[in-house]
Amino acid sequence: MTRVTRDDRTRRDKHALDEHGMVLCNPRDREAAHRAEMEGIATHDAAAVTCRKCLTLLHRGETPGPALFRRVRRAPPVAAEPGPGDGVDPREERRAKLREDSRGKSDHARERLAAQIFEALNQSAVLGAAGLDDFRFAAVKPSGDSGPFLVEVCGVDPLARYEPAAIEAVLREHKGLLRAEVAQSVNRRQAPELRFLVLPPGAQP
Repeated sequence: MTRVTRDDRTRRDKHALDEHGMVLCNPRDREAAHRAEMEGIATHDAAAVTCRKCLTLLHRGETPGPALFRRVRRAPPVAAEPGPGDGVDPREERRAKLREDSRGKSDHARERLAAQIFEALNQSAVLGAAGLDDFRFAAVKPSGDSGPFLVEVCGVDPLARYEPAAIEAVLREHKGLLRAEVAQSVNRRQAPELRFLVLPPGAQP
């Protein structure tokens, strides 16, 4: 019969436990892990470890630090409710911000084109040919990225009375002539599309 001798050593090495509760220097022996824990020679405190093999493994970084060894079975949730930025790719946030900033910036190219159209219209004689000598072009404004340019027209005499809708109808009838005048002055493959807005009587830009 094999006789088991009792270990009477008063000074024993203290071992570190891995994340599975096993002795770090002998991770496959469950009995060694149980015996070390029952005999008080296993610890989660890295400063208290005296086993050379365990210390060597800890210094090599082959296992997580002792602070991570203790398994938390019922860990509380990190966040009870998702925050406003949870689950959002930061790159998508940057792209969205760039798109928002680009929409807020003015399109300088279209503003320059609007100024050229305004100058071309003021040099034309179409208003006189259409019987609108009492009106003038007040402004030309770009609308959207590729929409028509808004041509504002107002009366020369602020006290004159007229129907804006009737004047707009006359301008639409002569829109082809106005676009032809613009095409001669503006270097474009296609003449810009125009939309007319007649300001009400007494209104000045």
